[in-house]
Amino acid sequence: MQKLDLIGIGAGPFNLSTAALATSVPGFSSIFLDTKPEFSWHPGMMLPDTLLQTSFLKDLVTSADPTNPYSFLSYLVKHQRFYRFINADFRYIKRCEFADYLSWVAHSLPNVKFNTTVTGIDTSDSGFTVETDQGTLYAANLVIATGNKPRIPDWAQSYLGKNCFHSSQYMLQSTDLTNRNIVIVGGGQSGLEILLNMMKRKENQPRSITLLSRRQTLSPLDESPFVNEFFTPDYVNSFYRISSPSRKTLTVESQKLASDGASASTLQSLIQELYACDFLGSNYVRPQILPNREVIGLARRKDHYSLTANNWLSDSVETIDADILVLSTGYKNDIPECLAPLKEQWATDSRGLPILNKDYSVVQQCAHGGKVYLQNTARFSHGIADPQLSLAAWRSATILNAILADNRFYVNDSEGALTW
Repeated sequence: MQKLDLIGIGAGPFNLSTAALATSVPGFSSIFLDTKPEFSWHPGMMLPDTLLQTSFLKDLVTSADPTNPYSFLSYLVKHQRFYRFINADFRYIKRCEFADYLSWVAHSLPNVKFNTTVTGIDTSDSGFTVETDQGTLYAANLVIATGNKPRIPDWAQSYLGKNCFHSSQYMLQSTDLTNRNIVIVGGGQSGLEILLNMMKRKENQPRSITLLSRRQTLSPLDESPFVNEFFTPDYVNSFYRISSPSRKTLTVESQKLASDGASASTLQSLIQELYACDFLGSNYVRPQILPNREVIGLARRKDHYSLTANNWLSDSVETIDADILVLSTGYKNDIPECLAPLKEQWATDSRGLPILNKDYSVVQQCAHGGKVYLQNTARFSHGIADPQLSLAAWRSATILNAILADNRFYVNDSEGALTW
């Protein structure tokens, strides 16, 4: 029986980062498994011309190991466009190019295996047992990064289908929008990208587009220098040290626009298109944008939907009809069912999330001494950067350093510009 040093469950960007760094450790054995037949990254939101909201230098490996062959710069060199890229002087790159970079890494790594479904995980005195549809594997440690699930409001649960779907499915839908009344619920980046895509259609134009948002206005992503200090190792370390009640008071909701606002370029494009619609004779569909609205109910009326929403500004209740409803309502944490035998042993917080150590390992005593590490479940214990790409390489380095009991990878950046 061969026991691997590490098995990863899921091969999205976060575990790809860990896999890429792990390949540089001599004698370290690892494999990362994913049920998908091949790599894909948010295919339902790969709209034309959308931009990455994070610097390309915050790739899978560079901040922890700049010599690693799986960096974005290595990708440019391998694809023979390094100088063209530099001369183009991108502040932010197109999302499709970063997706292609991720796919290149996923299919280049020797320790990543797709089309493999994990059916069960258990622990014993000797290690973790991972059952898959292609056999049994054994590991000293596990790292779980299976992604989040779309958050579907309770009022929409029973209506999901071809004409009522989450934004993550937008580019995968074959629904005909021609002469239909469209309602988008959610005023974040995804909702606005879909709004712009719909209003700019030259063919299959909707009859109307309405966007509802609980926010007071369409709010920008805060990318100012000192807000970006939230996305540094120094802040994560400081945040982890404070008490749990203080985290609730200080943070995560009050810092929402540091990670969950719309890009300035998206907002500028939208307001310019609205101007063109109103004054310049644009033939685009002119959308109606309704802030301060919270949807409280949904009903089916023969061939259309009827939404009920509170208007917080006028303190009134409104009804909006829709033929097609797009739910840009975010995502929620998801721990896969195959972890059920282990989850029973985990301590959880008031939200039902596993309590994590500073190194992202679950608070759990395993007889064999190994650990389970969780990626993208630590927003309330490690800070708002957790679900973002910004610190993916740093977090992977932290996890691998803990497993190796060695500071092999760079994680100790200088102190931040602010004294937390």
